[in-house]
Amino acid sequence: MSQELSPLAVIPPGLTNEEAEFVYNVEVLDLPTKKAAQLAGLPYSATQGAHIKQAREMVRADMRGNLQVTREDVTFGLKEAINRARLLSEPMTEIAGWDRLMKLHGLDAPQKIDVNLTASVAALKGVARNMSDAELARLVNANDIVDAVFYEVPDGPREG
Repeated sequence: MSQELSPLAVIPPGLTNEEAEFVYNVEVLDLPTKKAAQLAGLPYSATQGAHIKQAREMVRADMRGNLQVTREDVTFGLKEAINRARLLSEPMTEIAGWDRLMKLHGLDAPQKIDVNLTASVAALKGVARNMSDAELARLVNANDIVDAVFYEVPDGPREG
């Protein structure tokens, strides 16, 4: 058997056709070792060589590399499942799929608002006290006020 048999795995060079077929049968087709050796025309005792064990491990590593799943793969799969649920008129399954997508992408978390105050309250009070009445009125957009009465409130607790 030649190396073209395995589009998913790379059969290492240096193996005979029978050995390559055995590695393909065991690692790619997942056949039992005795059956794989029989189909490849290889005596079972010949399957225990170090070069065959190394070839099998290389094929396993190559196949594991093809099985890495990304966030995009999961998103695509969930969207496909949601579309199938929609076609089958299964709204609860569709909702569950959307729920999983939201969690995957962190859309279910509350929105975070970061507030940074760069000046202390005391410093802001000092700035406000040093402003003229016209500047304060413009700052709070109160240019239309004609007359007002102001009372000074002490800092202590109010009774009443």
